[in-house]
Formats: sequence, structure tokens, C-alpha cells
Amino acid sequence: MIKFNKENFHKVKNGFLSGFLAIALASLTITSPALAEKNTITIGIEADLARLDPHISTTWNTFKALLHMYEGFVAEDLLAENVETPPIVPSLAESWEISADKKTYTFKLREGVSFHDGEPWNAQAAKFNLDRMTNPDFEFHQPGSVGLLSWVWGDLESYKVVNDFTFEIKLKQPNAEFLRRLSAGGSGTPRMISPAAVRKYGNDGINTNPVGTGPFKFGEREVGVQTVLVKNSGYWDEKRVPKFERLILRGIPEVTTRELGLLTGELDMISTPSPDSLEYLEAQGMTMVKGPVSTIYPIWLNFRGGKGVAAYFGILLIMSPLFSLLFILMWVSTFVTTRYSSLSSITSIFSIPVVYIMVNMMKLNDFIYYDFLSPKDIDFRINFTIILFMSVILIYRHMENIKRLIKGQESKLK
Repeated sequence: MIKFNKENFHKVKNGFLSGFLAIALASLTITSPALAEKNTITIGIEADLARLDPHISTTWNTFKALLHMYEGFVAEDLLAENVETPPIVPSLAESWEISADKKTYTFKLREGVSFHDGEPWNAQAAKFNLDRMTNPDFEFHQPGSVGLLSWVWGDLESYKVVNDFTFEIKLKQPNAEFLRRLSAGGSGTPRMISPAAVRKYGNDGINTNPVGTGPFKFGEREVGVQTVLVKNSGYWDEKRVPKFERLILRGIPEVTTRELGLLTGELDMISTPSPDSLEYLEAQGMTMVKGPVSTIYPIWLNFRGGKGVAAYFGILLIMSPLFSLLFILMWVSTFVTTRYSSLSSITSIFSIPVVYIMVNMMKLNDFIYYDFLSPKDIDFRINFTIILFMSVILIYRHMENIKRLIKGQESKLK
């Protein structure tokens, strides 16, 4: 994965950047000059929304709607200026404490918050959601969340209700990104769903009846056409109560159609216009507000063909000192084996753990490969320990030959 720092843009009417729309859309966005006089915002986005269950939603495009309906323990302050990375701020947790060993997080939950259906937010609701995401034995467990949210809960050891408004999460090992991951989305998002809604509609029903705590509530959806969100007048944060009554998201894949809809007044805002159209759209009265945001572009390598594997092998060889060292050790081992056949049993068994590490580094896309020290890769640790033990035994049995080789007495090797 290669990280680029670039500017994401939000095109908005002068004086409009306030409240929820500061985080309405990622990437490049443009709005109509007539927007300030309207009670409804109609936005043209790149595609129709996918699943509205946050625990199994799989697209950033859908997250544009989910982040208005659902919230988690913490959030990113996307209104912060002059920062490279948005700071983590309280959301459904008004504060938190981290233990000295960095593995226990104790969240003080915000009181007086209700889900859109009136269900109260508290530690039991938090536990319900953690159970749904991580506990296979839970009645309403969502199996799809196990894989999608492994990037969030991979280090999870346990969680529990301390009291009505205190919730504790323990990790197996420190994770400096844990709070950041609790605020993120795209490939699943650990945001809170109303337990009453899940019981009423079932796991599948949440996709068409989403109920969260956010500044907007679900209104209606016409699949393939548009999704309507409505203002949550009882939102807990008075500073972020929406200034508009309705937010309509229309999936329009063709960028020229989105731009035309903006120019004709059919749309009030569009996502990711063509770079070639920016000057023209600005000339038509659009105003741009921009802020620096870190953007990550993943590059997926094709391992189905030999060229893909060879290319990735070369990348690891160049970028990873550990991989390069192991590669050199393999060549040294091969040289010793071909020149001194009596030592072949040692070099062969030594080669096994080296190859094992190299293969796992390629499989895990890990340039540094410290993960084998983690409990989550226990199978590798067991295998590596067994192989290392066998290597030590063989080296001990061939110690006399090794001493002769070091002294330059190759003719006396047995």
C-alpha cells in the first residue's frame, strides 16, 4: 500500500461550510449557487448506495450516507483546519481512559442520547453491537462483519459493561491506531445500531431500515435511483443539528451527467467532477473550499500469473532489509551445500525456516514482518519454533564438522 498526501476538495456555496455538510462527501465536490435558499439538498454521487448495515457495508460511496445516520464511540473532526490528520474527538463516548500498558480502553458513554427509534444509548447497547460484530454465539451475530471488521477487532481480547454508562474494551496487544479505526469506515464501520431495530427487523432488515443516532435519519430509498435522509431534530449535539430538512443522494455513474445536473439545477451538489471541468464550473458561480486530508490509494498486485509474483518478489527485495538478508542467507546456504555435501543436512533444515518466513512475508504483504511475533499468527510461531529446535539439534550433532570448516580443515570433514 502506497500513501499519497494530496488535497481533497469540497465545492460549496460561500458561507455554507458549517455543520454536517463539512463531512458529507469525500474527494472533490461542487455545489450550486442557489443552495443556501433550499431546505433540501440533492447530491449526485458516483453510484447507488450498497448495504445500509454499517457492520457489513463495503463501499466508501455508501459510507457517505452511513456517517450521517450512525455514530461510534469516537469520531474524526473533519472540520479541523491546518492539520494533516483529522484529530480524534468524542462522539457517543464523551471521554475515555487508556491503561498504562495501552491495552485497556475505558469509555465514559454520553448520557441522554437516543437512537432514532427512541431506544436509549447506554453500555448495554454498546455490548449488543460488539456482540453483533464479534460474537458468533450471539443471537443477532452478523457473520459478514467478521472479515470486514477484522481491521478493527483483530486485536480484541474482551469487552464488558462496567456500569450503565461505562464500557471497557481490552486488546491483546497495544494498537496505536485503535481509536482511529473506531472512527473510520469503508470496509465495514464499527458504528452503533439500535438494538431494538435489530430485534424488530432482523439482521437482513437493517439494510432497508437503518436506525442509528446520527444527525440524519433514514427516510426512504428507491433502489437504483435515490436515498432520502431526513433531519434528526432531536440530535444530541446542538451545534451539529442539520440546517437542512432533507438530504437526497442520487447515484449517477456518468460524470458528465452529474455535471449537467448541477448546471441545470437538478442537483445542488456533485461528487468528483472531471478535473477538466473545474475552471468552467467555477466560472458558473461555484465556490471551492479545500482542506488538506491524507488520502490512501491501495495498489493490489495480481498473483495469478508468474509476472505478478516476480514483481512483488522484486519489490520486497528492494524495500525490505529483512527479506534481502534472508535472500542472501539462502544463497550462502546453497553455496555451502554444493561445496560441502557433508553439511547438507544442516543447510537444508536451516533453509526451511528462512523460506517459511519469506513466503509468509509475501503472503501477508508485510515489508517488515513483525506480525509473526503476534498471538494472532500462532500457527506460524509454533511451526517456526519446531523448525528452529530441529536446526539446533542438527547443528549440535555436526559441531565437529563446523569447527573444522571454520579452521579451514575442509579435507577432514566427515
